[in-house]
Amino acid sequence: MSTFIGLLLGLFTLSFDLFCREAWDLDAWAPESTTVLFLWLGSTRQGPSGPLTTTLVALLKDGLASAPAGLHMLHGLIIYYLARGLAERVAFRGIFGRLMLGGLGGLASLTSMALISRIFLGETALNARVGALLIPRITLVLILVPLMFPIFNWVQGLGSRRVESDLL
Repeated sequence: MSTFIGLLLGLFTLSFDLFCREAWDLDAWAPESTTVLFLWLGSTRQGPSGPLTTTLVALLKDGLASAPAGLHMLHGLIIYYLARGLAERVAFRGIFGRLMLGGLGGLASLTSMALISRIFLGETALNARVGALLIPRITLVLILVPLMFPIFNWVQGLGSRRVESDLL
């Protein structure tokens, strides 16, 4: 996959997250589709463009969230490499496999973000809200993984050229 297509998917997920959060005034139940993108990039073994895409999209998320530079980047790379390590050992195919990846990814995402904010930002609002965010965030990532993985696969297929040998 080219980095360009990954960045387009990243911009789509960032826009989707921002729209859901602002237009519908969702707070705890706002989707984390960028986490789903990081899980997809890691589980589909994108080669060298995977970590690069993850880094660039996460830095854009840092800018949009007014977070310190690198906060979401570290979170994204942790999720990417966890998904990549799991995908090398376990095949997450079918609806059950994707649900399992979504549940594990949601738990790892919330845990890593809480640890990163605790270590680097001290006492922040996120640390106090981790208990309230636990069920909504894991549930949303669990639901979004089986819904968004086929969309990401379809967009990736649009970017690859297929040579038709029987073309007249």
